Amino acid sequence: MQNAKTYFEQVPIEFAEKVAKEEMASKRDRHTSKRTWRDIAEEVTKESDSAKMMALVNELNEALETTRRVEPAAAQGAILPLGN
Repeated sequence: MQNAKTYFEQVPIEFAEKVAKEEMASKRDRHTSKRTWRDIAEEVTKESDSAKMMALVNELNEALETTRRVEPAAAQGAILPLGN
């Protein structure tokens, strides 16, 4: 009697390592990007490919989170109350 393989056992280790390396490189590239969240947001508005748009939105979220951590006062002041 053979044991049934699970989904994870069917994925070759070489493939899993390649995917992990690509994801790490992608995250590293996003963190070293010189683009501001405003630049990324503008690009999101112009993108028509939904997969690319999702990647840009994820990058935008990371950029906003980084801005919030690095510049908390600036991030809080981004939305100003209306004057009298």
